[in-house]
Amino acid sequence: MNARLHAVTDHNRRPIRFFVTAGQASDDTGAAAKFGSLPDAVWLLTDRGRDADWFRNALADRGIRPCIPPRTSRKAKVKYDKRRYKRRYRIECMFGRLMGAILDRLTHHVHILEMNGESFRLRQSRKDKS
Repeated sequence: MNARLHAVTDHNRRPIRFFVTAGQASDDTGAAAKFGSLPDAVWLLTDRGRDADWFRNALADRGIRPCIPPRTSRKAKVKYDKRRYKRRYRIECMFGRLMGAILDRLTHHVHILEMNGESFRLRQSRKDKS
């Protein structure tokens, strides 16, 4: 089983809230899960996986302006602020830093399984060696 990690960040790409959904669940499911606990905001930047009319309407009802590129399959194209959307890389950088920290912790405490021919052997990670 796998999982997806969703995050809500502030304008300085600091995480405010995290949500975990099943890996096979659609992005709409993740959007519905976190919608109720979104903080007050002026803009919401997210990827095209969450481009749904119900989500856009729900954001508008709360006074949040969506910055979501339209899905390629959408018949009626929706305008979005392309310049503002380019700032989404900050969120991707936050996930990169987060995953780097998690992997660093894992390699510190977990032994690495190394395949050697048909046999398997365990070796210590570099940080575990003293």
